[in-house]
Amino acid sequence: MEIITHRHLRSLQKSKGFFYAHANKGGKLLARLLRGTLPRTQVRKLRLSTARTSPFPNDIADEFQSFYHSLYNLHEPNYLDTNRSVLIDNYLQTFAMKTASPAAAEALDGRITEEEMSAALKGTKVGKAPGPDGFFSWLL
Repeated sequence: MEIITHRHLRSLQKSKGFFYAHANKGGKLLARLLRGTLPRTQVRKLRLSTARTSPFPNDIADEFQSFYHSLYNLHEPNYLDTNRSVLIDNYLQTFAMKTASPAAAEALDGRITEEEMSAALKGTKVGKAPGPDGFFSWLL
């Protein structure tokens, strides 16, 4: 009995030492530990529309297909009677969307002047590139 306890304690000390040495490194140990804590995303069984539960993948796939088909199906009779653009307009009118005044819209559509560009570049933080080209503002 004492030999088993001694082996057990020795094994425990070795594993503690291993965790101490490798716990703060990104490697197989961390990946294995994190894999156990990730939530499972697989659907193992599903209650079907017939009120019975099925673990079979074909039944689960068919149920998902029928659910999303009925959810996103826009070709039902009630949608054929009304015009889609009317539905979209009614939906968009439920939100208070801000619009620019005609003068502001004209100013926004105008050309960007050299003074505006210079002021914008001078206001850029040091070391930051203003565009996708990667050139810093102090180079311009």
